[in-house]
Amino acid sequence: MKTRRPVSSWVEKKYSDDELLRILREANEALGGILTSDGYNDFARGRTFPDGRPWPTHQTHFHRFGSWRKALLAAGLAANPSSAIAGQRIFDQSHCLDAIRHAHRELGETPSISDYEAISKASNGALPSAATVRNRCGSWSQAVHLAQLD
Repeated sequence: MKTRRPVSSWVEKKYSDDELLRILREANEALGGILTSDGYNDFARGRTFPDGRPWPTHQTHFHRFGSWRKALLAAGLAANPSSAIAGQRIFDQSHCLDAIRHAHRELGETPSISDYEAISKASNGALPSAATVRNRCGSWSQAVHLAQLD
């Protein structure tokens, strides 16, 4: 009988924790203030490590440390205070499906994901983001199907 190695031993991490923390500090030093994920992503775009690996997006930090805020704190950087609603689900699947139906009524046709994102952004938080819709429904096409618009 074969002995299986734990998954963690199969997967090599592309970036060490030290590398991730160092580049957060570097970006913060260059940009100043409280480092935002968008600011970091803009700064990181096109940068590479000496060995040619591209700098990761903020999502790598998020997944490794549990949140963008936790990554900043691990790097010894200032972070915005935690939101009172952080970690709470504001929109469930039914809200997402209602939002897609709303976008359908606004457009007069089934919205593409980019159409929906524009309507969502214009709602100033009243509608879930396209990312939330995909998260709650599995994919954009699945969400459209569940909303009975296909």
